[in-house]
Amino acid sequence: MENSKLLSVLRCFDNKQLQSLHDFVASPYFNKRREIVLFYEHLLQSSPDFKGAKVQKEAAYAGIYGLDDPYNEKQMGYLMSDLFALIERFLAIERDSQNEMNQYRLLLEIYQEWTVEKPFHHVLRAAQKYQEKNTKRDYHYYFDQYFIHSQENIFFDKQKKHLFDNSLQKAIDNFDLYYLALKLKYSCEMFNRKRLVISEYNIILLNEILNYLQKNPHDDVPVVAIYASILRCMMENDKEEYYNQLIENLNKYINFFTIEEARDMYLYAANYCIGKVNIGNIKYLNELLNLYKMMLEKNIAFDNSGYLSPWTYINIVTIGTRNKDYEWTNNFIHQYQKHLAPQFRKNAFYYNLAYLYFHQKHYDKTLKLLNEVIFDDVIYSISAKLLQLNIYYELNEHDAFESLCISFSTYLKRNKLITADKKARYTQFIRLLSQLHRLPKTNKKALLDIKQEVEKAKGLVSKSWLLEKIDQKLGIK
Repeated sequence: MENSKLLSVLRCFDNKQLQSLHDFVASPYFNKRREIVLFYEHLLQSSPDFKGAKVQKEAAYAGIYGLDDPYNEKQMGYLMSDLFALIERFLAIERDSQNEMNQYRLLLEIYQEWTVEKPFHHVLRAAQKYQEKNTKRDYHYYFDQYFIHSQENIFFDKQKKHLFDNSLQKAIDNFDLYYLALKLKYSCEMFNRKRLVISEYNIILLNEILNYLQKNPHDDVPVVAIYASILRCMMENDKEEYYNQLIENLNKYINFFTIEEARDMYLYAANYCIGKVNIGNIKYLNELLNLYKMMLEKNIAFDNSGYLSPWTYINIVTIGTRNKDYEWTNNFIHQYQKHLAPQFRKNAFYYNLAYLYFHQKHYDKTLKLLNEVIFDDVIYSISAKLLQLNIYYELNEHDAFESLCISFSTYLKRNKLITADKKARYTQFIRLLSQLHRLPKTNKKALLDIKQEVEKAKGLVSKSWLLEKIDQKLGIK
């Protein structure tokens, strides 16, 4: 039973939820079978990991029916299935009860169906007050507005009064905003996935919607304004005015969204900047760093667990270093290490500080810190080897350089966790740097040939650093 879906779900519960679930299972309103209560109480003895002898089917069966009752596999299957059904019902009710608006929606629907006027209008007023206090303006808000007014319209229609009522207009207006918001949001995600993987999506009516928004911008509707700006950045990334409009909208409206959605919006903007940097528009490095600074300031850079992702940490350090904002980057490395999950903290801190020291030309400090990095993650292993190789080149440590070129190339070939594309990009870098290392300054033609190859290479790692080393040999400042 250890690998059952029943126990895999129970392992996600905390102690308070497990107790609440017990009250639920023991309630005769939801469950009238005593053996299911006994079954759950037996399983609770092995919480929170739900492993060991007590969760074996035979032991659980004996705990319910006693040792004298022979084990029945079919009966045990029914018990597991019935308890799991109760758990799912508990989860649905718990999640529903946490959302006050969900309760208003259900009550409005019930009272509208029963056509009981006073209770209906009481809940209607409560729902409207709830929406007035709601500070979020995501697509959920406009759906709730639509639902409230649609129920109001249905109730009014049942009265058969020959009077004007604007609830129908309000319902359709809010439904339009809900549709626009969700359509734009999903369209952005579709375009983003196309950028990452080969995928075919058919986004109907998108041009018609964008043409409509061109004439009716909806700049006062935060969720529409932001996702329309993001989408235009993706579709026409050569037009910087769309990016400027996106940043203006983010600065104006970001507090209208949950932390998760706000983070995604800023990451869309960051991806735009990364795309610009990758094609050589270096001014967007500073723009990218400012975006991350803003995310940190607004506390939206952290994941749902409350930690800063180690990859966000390394991205910020890389950008800050490339932007030569060394003092700020050093402060960031030290200040935010405590916000990393404990299992990532040591490696991330040592590697990123080493990366900063390398670019400040503190090579001895860099090598010392790299010795503290545990290479249990392929990304850190590759990145650390790359830094070591660059340092040996800078210090003209010929034997160490040549030895690491060979061992690094072998590591790339043998490691099955590294994608073919990444292997090719790192292998290309090793080859080019090795050629550069061997070339004398006097061989201008060969140096220029390498420079041309580097400039044309797409996705080459440490490209700007490599071009800088080539120019040094060419005597170009």
